[in-house]
Amino acid sequence: MSKLDKTKETLNTLRASFGILVAIVLTLTAGLLDLYYKENIDILFYIGALFDTIMVIILIFIARMVIKNIEIIEEL
Repeated sequence: MSKLDKTKETLNTLRASFGILVAIVLTLTAGLLDLYYKENIDILFYIGALFDTIMVIILIFIARMVIKNIEIIEEL
């Protein structure tokens, strides 16, 4: 497998994982907003908020890796 093919495959995997994480973040955020509007703020709300924050940070790292791989493909 050439370096170009490997980089393209990595890019496709990163894009798929980015999409899945976006869906998870949207679902989790909607659930947290529902808990907030029902004034049911307990430990589950705070754990969900922590996981939501962690996933958003992971999304930023994945976006950076996607940009890096696109730049590598441009050079090849």
